[in-house]
Amino acid sequence: MPVIGYGTYETSPEITQKVVAEALKSGYRQIDTAAFYNNEAGCGLAIAQSGIPRGEIFVTTKLAPNKMGNEATAAAVEDSLRELGLKYIDLYLIHAPFGNPEARNGSWTALAQAVVDGKVKSIGVSNYGLHHLDELQRHRATLPSSLKDIPISVAQYELHPWMPRPDIVTYAAKNSIVLQAFGPLALGKKSTDLTLQSLAKKHNKTWAQILLRWSL
Repeated sequence: MPVIGYGTYETSPEITQKVVAEALKSGYRQIDTAAFYNNEAGCGLAIAQSGIPRGEIFVTTKLAPNKMGNEATAAAVEDSLRELGLKYIDLYLIHAPFGNPEARNGSWTALAQAVVDGKVKSIGVSNYGLHHLDELQRHRATLPSSLKDIPISVAQYELHPWMPRPDIVTYAAKNSIVLQAFGPLALGKKSTDLTLQSLAKKHNKTWAQILLRWSL
């Protein structure tokens, strides 16, 4: 998985294809979308028309909140593949721990099966609390061997110096889960922070470069 990716949250369907195409031209090789964003199709078109071999582009998408549960999630994977126009998805995340434990666990089981079936390469979660992660670990232990060994590959959270989440960071490290930050630039809201500005001046970098280096 590329260390830095291009996110498409709040990118309208009308401009998604254009901006993702520009991102790919600029060198991005990870594209992050979600069913909830309603822009998977634009991402897929940009990828298809980029001329870049599919194996060089890492595509992440996420389960919509209203698709929790085993059967709904299995159908959602098919929907995402169709919208993206892809034969497989590199990373599929449960977007957030919506629903009850049965629904969340059912969604994980369906995603694990999608990995076995070759529709998805790896799976993970986003916005899960520690108790949700523990719940998922207990559920994984009950699965058949073919599904039990499929790991929680990635956990995605808003992560930056003003939201460092030390509890999640520690948990992920102990459980060999890769942490992925969304909003690593704090949505630009801290660009004038005095400490950040001081560091940017000290190292002759932009404030955004300082924040990206913090994440890396």
